[in-house]
Amino acid sequence: MKIPQKIILIILLLIAINSLFPESLSFRFICSGAAYYPEYPDYDYDSPVTGCKFDAEIFNIIGNFGIGGSAFLQIRSYDKYFQSMKIYDAYIHHFDSYQGKDSYFIYGFFGGVQRTDLKYEDYKTSQKFELLMTKPLLGFHFSTHQWGFTLTWTQTENEKPRLGYEVKFRDSSGVIFQIGRSTKGPIEGAKSDFHIYTGYEFFM
Repeated sequence: MKIPQKIILIILLLIAINSLFPESLSFRFICSGAAYYPEYPDYDYDSPVTGCKFDAEIFNIIGNFGIGGSAFLQIRSYDKYFQSMKIYDAYIHHFDSYQGKDSYFIYGFFGGVQRTDLKYEDYKTSQKFELLMTKPLLGFHFSTHQWGFTLTWTQTENEKPRLGYEVKFRDSSGVIFQIGRSTKGPIEGAKSDFHIYTGYEFFM
């Protein structure tokens, strides 16, 4: 029986990955400064919600299963509608992970919840609201120490689908940049959202 060339290439690629990254990754942590743009009506890119963003993941707790989470904590809001914003993710992931001396390679799926805590002003009525919501979170993640991308699915406050994507890259000085967008913002009236995170990544 003749083996298709695509299967042979996949097998060779997996062998190469295992030789380049002989050990499994155990832990990863990212600490970043953050600028978040809810893209609510009359939003201004000169007026972001600024804060700090933390990401942490533990790998291979049981087989390829591990846990992860992140937190966006507002420091100051320059947006006239958003007074307070906190966003937390918690999830279980199934990642294949490999680690070299100064590098790593991971890919896989994750699922959990996203909790959003907002204080904002309705742009139509000027009425102030406090919103605390917990929504399901699903996604796919691929990353090396140099670059990566993440695809996510969650929901808005009205339970409408909210798709997101994020790309990550590292510059020559070792600084990590993460840039992402969602198809909808977390609340009604926010047509989308956009974020930029800049910081450092640690792994072992």
